[in-house]
Amino acid sequence: TIAMFTKHEGDTQKTLFDLQCTWNELEVGESYARTKQWGAALKKFYAVKTHFDCFYDDLFDFHGYCVRKTTLRAYVDVLQVQDEAYTHKNFQRATRGVLGIFLHLLDCPEDIDGLGHLPVAERKKRREKLKKLKKKEEAKEKAEQEDAKWSNNNNGGSNGDSAVKDEKGSNWSDDP
Repeated sequence: TIAMFTKHEGDTQKTLFDLQCTWNELEVGESYARTKQWGAALKKFYAVKTHFDCFYDDLFDFHGYCVRKTTLRAYVDVLQVQDEAYTHKNFQRATRGVLGIFLHLLDCPEDIDGLGHLPVAERKKRREKLKKLKKKEEAKEKAEQEDAKWSNNNNGGSNGDSAVKDEKGSNWSDDP
């Protein structure tokens, strides 16, 4: 439903990141943490930190503007906001989320892949299945790279003649 309020082109999550929508990233990050998808949760929580770093940098840039335009009342307001930038409730919520995940993973290192809630035998089966899937994906990716390498070598004019491509991509020979 949030897609109704963003651009319809491209990725909705990227658009929300560009809009610095911290409340959405916090909710999505907490949702990922509840479902034990630690990597995705940490990514969302760190996105909030990135936004606050950007806010702080923008406040720093505003110093020169205030001095140049001699808007002292606005400058005092900026100094107060700058002092309290990292005490904002959304930043604190993201920090608590990151620390909660790290403390949980320190206490339960077997849950690093999100399978710690399962019985030991089921966890072992799932991990083996994930390893097989990962190996299969790596083999597929390697095969695609090899295919791309062979197609580049065969189509690149390396068959012995001195064909050269111009800017438009058409072949022409050095010999008239």
